[in-house]
Amino acid sequence: MLTALVPFSTLTVEQGTSFSVSGIGDMTVMTHYVLDLPLFERSTVLLGGGVKIPTGLSNLTDASKRRLDTRFQSGTGSWDFVLNPLFIAQQSGFTYALDAFVKLNTSGTVGDRMGHSLSATTTLSHDIFRNNPSQTALVGMFGARFETKTQDWISGRFDRESDFASMYAQVGVQVVFHFVKVDLLALVPVHQSRSTLAMNEETRFLTGARVEF
Repeated sequence: MLTALVPFSTLTVEQGTSFSVSGIGDMTVMTHYVLDLPLFERSTVLLGGGVKIPTGLSNLTDASKRRLDTRFQSGTGSWDFVLNPLFIAQQSGFTYALDAFVKLNTSGTVGDRMGHSLSATTTLSHDIFRNNPSQTALVGMFGARFETKTQDWISGRFDRESDFASMYAQVGVQVVFHFVKVDLLALVPVHQSRSTLAMNEETRFLTGARVEF
């Protein structure tokens, strides 16, 4: 299975004052291989991998025409590598998914490199509406996500305030039309482990479109 993900995100950051950055991010292209591991009835195990392509803007500026920190850009300007194991099980109309997403980052166009990251998500979903003849559906989703990241390399040095570990509650919907799936998600921080000088993240809204073949 080949998957292409083009994210659109809005991120609000609080550092004295609040500001937000939104836009189309870097596209991720992955392929998944279905493993022959029947752990449970009506379950599937997949192993995926691919690359993140620098399609998002990475030279956004503020009102003074100064380039924003790479971490506040829509894209990082780098080609990165991803690994995505995934477990899916279905029972009584509900779908349970558990997946991990590992990203190994390289340096971008200005030499900055984001820290390597790991996220793990558990999701329970159920159809709100589905029409098989037209291949359309609206799926409700609820779950939790854990994210952790190593230190960023910014402006020629490691940012010792940039590593973190956070837990989020996740809620949203998925719109399905033939091979296209559009996710509309809200990630609400429930616990953040950061340096006392680091920025706290508020609710994150994510929109992403996927095409699966």
